[in-house]
Amino acid sequence: QLTVEVSLLEWPPYESMNDFYANNQASMLQFLSRLSQGIGFSFSRAEISGNAVFKRLSDGKVFGPFKFFRSQLYQVVEPGLYEATVEIAQSEHYGWKVEVLANQAPPAWHLIP
Repeated sequence: QLTVEVSLLEWPPYESMNDFYANNQASMLQFLSRLSQGIGFSFSRAEISGNAVFKRLSDGKVFGPFKFFRSQLYQVVEPGLYEATVEIAQSEHYGWKVEVLANQAPPAWHLIP
């Protein structure tokens, strides 16, 4: 599921829709083109929840932590080499390295047993 809000105006007047669309078209298309550019994972076990952190190795920038539920998460990130760390309990951690490419299809996905 995806909800895209392109302005602070939740219900623009109908008569302004053509201008509203024209003013936001480029940014919406740029956003949609990046949806497959990210890091994702899923567990083979059902109903796992926890936290995930993604560290970009080129500059050490950390993204997260991101909470996840129902055994999976997908996060859009800039291209680069990342170290992913997933924690589902204080004693259960998973980690791997992943390269995210621009406009990658399919996205970088990792299955955790």
